[in-house]
Amino acid sequence: MTRADFVRQLVDIEARIDIAGLEEASGEPRTALAAARDPKLRAAVAGAWYDRPVTVQIALLADPDPRVRAAATVHPRPGVPPDWRERRVADPAVRVKVAAYVPLTADRFTDLMRTEDEEIRRAVAGNPHLSADMAARLLDVDDPLVRVAVAHSRHVAADTRNRLYALVEAERDAGDIDARVALNWSSTEPSWLREAPLDERMTYLNCPQPVFRPVLASCRDLPEEAWRLLDDDPDLKVRRTAVLPPPRGVARHPRAADALLDQLLSDPTPDVADAAAANSALPPARSTRRGRRTVPQRHLPCAPGAWAHGFPRERVSAFRVRGQTAMGRVRTAPGREPPRGAEPWEPRCRPPCREEQQERPGTKPRRSGGAARPCCPGVPAVP
Repeated sequence: MTRADFVRQLVDIEARIDIAGLEEASGEPRTALAAARDPKLRAAVAGAWYDRPVTVQIALLADPDPRVRAAATVHPRPGVPPDWRERRVADPAVRVKVAAYVPLTADRFTDLMRTEDEEIRRAVAGNPHLSADMAARLLDVDDPLVRVAVAHSRHVAADTRNRLYALVEAERDAGDIDARVALNWSSTEPSWLREAPLDERMTYLNCPQPVFRPVLASCRDLPEEAWRLLDDDPDLKVRRTAVLPPPRGVARHPRAADALLDQLLSDPTPDVADAAAANSALPPARSTRRGRRTVPQRHLPCAPGAWAHGFPRERVSAFRVRGQTAMGRVRTAPGREPPRGAEPWEPRCRPPCREEQQERPGTKPRRSGGAARPCCPGVPAVP
């Protein structure tokens, strides 16, 4: 079976596949695939091409096949254009999906609630654009999934939230499956908390509902005392979120603007600043990191594949400050702690690989019992 046949089977069974795989298997660009004759292929493109242009999204929203329209509205991005929202909310094929994220007017909310459809009510309850009046009207819905979703709204007071959770927990203890799903696998989260003022966010630091604390831990401007509490949180998801580094893709992008690179070079997170320092668009004279957690250029490996004390390049700066990362938090890999008193932190590089040897014809291949030249001149190789 060829790869094209395998991708074809995935499309036929409506399995998820990335847009690059679809292009590679079909040999056609994604713009052509979005207008393919096969509705299953169009639906696969709609479910995999997240950054599609508005013109392509409109064509998918107007597709005669309901599977294509449903796939085009699964994710809030690229979303539904404002002039298409009324039509899509009235479309039975996509109503549930669209009701979960499009801005809701009072009339639109009333029309959706009038259907008395269980899935629609749950989707509306998790909509981040709920107003205070809409949230108040959902408080009396006897559905544990709706109660938990409404409890995540910014318009619900703490005592009301505690009451809603207490009701759902009582239903769970009585053996209700929906209540167990709502408490353990709810699809909604209070994402609005990331944009709230710092003083308001800090009030959720000791929130009894764990779903708020991972969102709080994903923020980057919290004070030191907040990180100390989040690092010791009893919930594993909160602790993991507190130590996850931010994405490094922007810092590594070859077309990153100079002003953005200057900002990323001073980023308090070592992984981001190291990625910016390694950006190919950055002149060598500016490749040294700046800031209070700077690693001198002489202490960094000089080749992309070099290792320092067994750690890849992007981890060197974290251990240069004894395992300390952004906000003063500690992230030390078990069993990989650098040796004590190794200051300055001179890197030890691995022997060159076969490709590197081919690039440097004068280097002899490493054989059993022999030694090869180090990949960084002037730096001793690992014995």
